[in-house]
Amino acid sequence: MKNKLLFATQLFVILCLVLISIFNIFNIESDKLSLPFSYPTDNIIEDYIFHQFVYVSGAVNRPGVYQIFEGERLINLVNRAGGFSENADYLHIAQNVNLAAKLKDEEKYFFPEIPKENSITNTVTTLININTADKALIETLPGIGPSLAEEIINSRPYESIQDLLDVSGIGESIYGKIKELVKI
Repeated sequence: MKNKLLFATQLFVILCLVLISIFNIFNIESDKLSLPFSYPTDNIIEDYIFHQFVYVSGAVNRPGVYQIFEGERLINLVNRAGGFSENADYLHIAQNVNLAAKLKDEEKYFFPEIPKENSITNTVTTLININTADKALIETLPGIGPSLAEEIINSRPYESIQDLLDVSGIGESIYGKIKELVKI
């Protein structure tokens, strides 16, 4: 029995030495295996768990999905997307978009383009006079449909742009969208 126990112990020691030798010969580290092909093994799980992504579209030069980093600001994303395109609606962006805002994972950031109201010159037309404009022209304003355009016409004359708030159907939201686009 002693001989069997001694033999098993010796066999175990020899196997351990052989395994240690094999690891040393092939220089295999215990935490990394050498693969016969290249594969990015660094932080694979971390890439999927800790990285955040957003989608930017509209009036930027390179719309798409971008990886963001903790605390990154919207202006940085715009710059990485090639900046605003030449047809970006800068007035709308300046009034409605906080470029200093911190980005949030899985968000979509859309930047509008200038409406193509005058296809001949491809520029924004002059302000719309709400006291003289016809129904079709008033309907080009954001949030204004046929019935609301009719209400605007029926409520004439206006002494100030703020008088639009007295028109049935125009609240603060629609007024905020059109106040910079109309005149008296």
